[in-house]
Amino acid sequence: FHYLALSNSTGVTPSIDLTATNKVTYFFSHRKESASTSIPLEFGDNSYLTAGTFGYWLNLTGSNDVSLLRGTDAAEYPTVAAGAAPVFNVVSNRIDLSAATAELRHRIRINGSAMTHSAGGSAPGGGSFTAQVLNVGQRADGSYKFAGRIYGLIVRGVDTTDEDTQTVEAFLASSGSNSARFTA
Repeated sequence: FHYLALSNSTGVTPSIDLTATNKVTYFFSHRKESASTSIPLEFGDNSYLTAGTFGYWLNLTGSNDVSLLRGTDAAEYPTVAAGAAPVFNVVSNRIDLSAATAELRHRIRINGSAMTHSAGGSAPGGGSFTAQVLNVGQRADGSYKFAGRIYGLIVRGVDTTDEDTQTVEAFLASSGSNSARFTA
């Protein structure tokens, strides 16, 4: 297979030290199979409560997905229309804890298109990211299991240029989407 299928299996990385940065970019190519709330990607044990973390939650309300960002003060969780399951998406998100507005803190693109998002939560506060594990396929406590396929996942502790973002998105789409888009 050219994807990682998840239903009850998950993964966790060793601790990733992002304490020297307030900017992270992640790329996530996936097919969500279920309309239930799940967390396929979460840096730390709980991105809603733990300072210096982030997460990507699927189907929080209908076909909307959520980019979650927790700084020193609070959690911010704008939603973005990502389509109802089952659907294949290449998500790229450039998140910046130091940015002044939600639009600049969450620069979300889905399948190469910049997405508008609706505000949620509070301004996260500043600070830097922390040293945490990256949970893939569920929350650290075993809840919110992701059912679907992961075609690619890249996390960088830097902001990524527009050109580099487009290059990675094209690579992830070509390495999984052509067959995934039309697979029932």
